[in-house]
Amino acid sequence: DQIIDDYSDTDDAYKALFMKAFITAEELKDTEKGIELFEEFLAKYQEGDLNEDAKFMLETLKSGTSIEFLLKD
Repeated sequence: DQIIDDYSDTDDAYKALFMKAFITAEELKDTEKGIELFEEFLAKYQEGDLNEDAKFMLETLKSGTSIEFLLKD
């Protein structure tokens, strides 16, 4: 959160917000908060290397599909 707050216009904040969303959803198993964070990420950062990954994660979380299941296919 400190990187996101203190360095909001940097590539580090971009990556930190993505990782915060990912960890919240996948490690902490807080799907609702993960969706909220990925939506925030995509609203704040309209372009970037991680945007397609964020869209994939958001779609996956909203569908209720396990990411582990998708990666096995």
